[in-house]
Amino acid sequence: MFVDNGKAKKARIRYYMSYEWSPWNVEFMEDCDVNIMNIGLHYKPDGNHTGRETRHTLMDDMLAAITYLTNWTASKDNRIALWRSALPQHFSTKDGHFYGWKKLNGSCTAIGEGNDQQAYNRVYDAAFSRLCQLEEPTEHSTKHSCNHLRHSCSVSPAAGVNYQTIYKFWSDNNCTEHISNELLRLSNFSSVANKEASVTGEIFCWDIFDLFDVTSWHSKDLDCSHVCYIPQLFEAAFKRLELLVSPLIASF
Repeated sequence: MFVDNGKAKKARIRYYMSYEWSPWNVEFMEDCDVNIMNIGLHYKPDGNHTGRETRHTLMDDMLAAITYLTNWTASKDNRIALWRSALPQHFSTKDGHFYGWKKLNGSCTAIGEGNDQQAYNRVYDAAFSRLCQLEEPTEHSTKHSCNHLRHSCSVSPAAGVNYQTIYKFWSDNNCTEHISNELLRLSNFSSVANKEASVTGEIFCWDIFDLFDVTSWHSKDLDCSHVCYIPQLFEAAFKRLELLVSPLIASF
């Protein structure tokens, strides 16, 4: 719930859980105003960060997700896309990540030096840097400005790529009606061939890694990913979300 000029604004929240990037879910989000997304912990923490279920790399799925969110915000006014940072893991390993039960050396421990954002957030940053630019501070920016959390992204939603964008998912599954509708919509953005049309949208980062970086907040010993029973912690996390989103909603 957001409060603006003394009047409460209520929100209906939908929660879709999938362990990895799932392009078949996005149709359920078309009538949403705010879209918050995160993937990560079910990808391997080392190597190419392969997904345990889809066998796609985290980088490829991030590029697909960024393409979707950018296209989603560009498709309609008054839409807000947010990427939530990965939360810390505190397993008793060299960097806090989970490599399997047999590789644990004890109970939850603090993250080692040099792993302050861990692997998943570093992959997020690398993916955003390929498709987006962070807003630069201006002379009008204040200490309360959220420009440092605003990514301006340019993507070609129908371009031929190897990672599973929504368009590639439709093409692979012969969803001809979806493809035709998308190409028609993209023709409004560019005078060049439809598949090369580029769109630009914004994605904000909901950064809450640091709030959860306390080993004693995990629900039980050896479950060093989940934090379920600290109401004040979630209040702080959603307060950051309110500070980020409220000014944007006010402009609707």
